[in-house]
Amino acid sequence: NRDEAIKWLSKSLAQGHVPTMRLLADMYTNASGIPLQPQFVFDLERGAAQGGSHAAEFEVGRIFREGYLGAPDYAQAMVWFNQAAAAGYGPADQYLGAMYEHGQAVPVDLAQARSHYERAAELGVSGAIQKMGTLYRDGQGVPVDPVSAYMWFSIGAKLGAAESQDSLVAMKPLCTPAQRAMAEARA
Repeated sequence: NRDEAIKWLSKSLAQGHVPTMRLLADMYTNASGIPLQPQFVFDLERGAAQGGSHAAEFEVGRIFREGYLGAPDYAQAMVWFNQAAAAGYGPADQYLGAMYEHGQAVPVDLAQARSHYERAAELGVSGAIQKMGTLYRDGQGVPVDPVSAYMWFSIGAKLGAAESQDSLVAMKPLCTPAQRAMAEARA
């Protein structure tokens, strides 16, 4: 019953229940990750972040980075992403990697970008896994290394990431059978 659900969610929210804040924030965010009521979602996520939710810290950073409340605020995004990343929240490291790669609130620093992408990839964040493969394939901030590229794409493909599967297929003719075997053994 809708009215009963609203009653209980409202009580829980009034008591500062962090999971309820996260649930409502998710309910007010569309499938593309865009808040339908940005200020309301921001207030919920900030409350949940202050209550200890690292996922909410990440979401607050994302709201600042994407400019859902106005102009993007990369400096504030960095603060929130760093907080979540320090707690081991992988998606925050992926976003920090992108901010270092593109010079958002910090000078471009491909070594820092790679470091953040790698931490996120090691935590299983598929976008970061794909990015690691791309960095090694293209030599962005690292030497070109087809074995490492193939390894990262292989890891992503095993996790079911379509982009990694496509990259693995494209990478296959660029590696010798011995290189592919070495990459598979490392994956």
